[in-house]
Amino acid sequence: MENVSPDDELDLDDIHEIIETLEYSINALRAEAATQNAHIYLSDFSALCSVITELNDWDKTAYGTDLSNKLGIAPSLVSKFLRFLTSSGEKDIRMKAFTALKVAERALSYAKSLESEATDWRYKKPKMDISELNSEDSATKQILHFSATTWAAVPKTSEIQEKISLIAELLDSLILNINSANLPPSEQALSEIEKQQLIAVLETALQMLQAPLVEKNLLEETSDLLGNATRKAAEKSVQEALETLGKKAIYHLIELIKLIPWD
Repeated sequence: MENVSPDDELDLDDIHEIIETLEYSINALRAEAATQNAHIYLSDFSALCSVITELNDWDKTAYGTDLSNKLGIAPSLVSKFLRFLTSSGEKDIRMKAFTALKVAERALSYAKSLESEATDWRYKKPKMDISELNSEDSATKQILHFSATTWAAVPKTSEIQEKISLIAELLDSLILNINSANLPPSEQALSEIEKQQLIAVLETALQMLQAPLVEKNLLEETSDLLGNATRKAAEKSVQEALETLGKKAIYHLIELIKLIPWD
């Protein structure tokens, strides 16, 4: 499958909503399909019809093909879901619950493949270069770059999800703390360029932590930059909150790196 471009109609947030709708529909259809030869009416699954229609419209725009090709099912079956919406529900459509379930399950698999492709476009870059920092003195401009090459899916365990939530909260607090520092430049732990670099990495890490994939080098770079910031804060005996929050974030970032299966 070709890559999903960020310029295409369907973005990562759209895909997440589609996946949630499909998962909800699948649970409901499994309950219906538990009874042998059970039938359902599409009017009771209008959200599923909307998702199938959205995927079909997007698939035509992106690839010029019908959704039935991607799902490996008969076009006539997909058309039932499309026809229900185009007729504004005036004519209800009856279908075997098991058949509707299989369509929803295949649509979910397809949506998750789109999620993976969209995530790659948003996060998976050969090199991340944060060098375009505003500075009147080009001689003092520092270049921060690292290779983003080690990706892993985030296991949906409670331990890891709680760890990610805690790290996100800490990084958010750090960004607020750095931006709100009102000390004279000479009394701050970081130079203006160091602050811009750190904020850029913290914001990137925050965004990535909301995705189903994480990148090891970015997590390590975030930890390293925070280590540098906390050391400077300790050396100058300034910005105690920066030092405290930074140390907590470093600890939990290292723990998260250990928990993620990178192989």
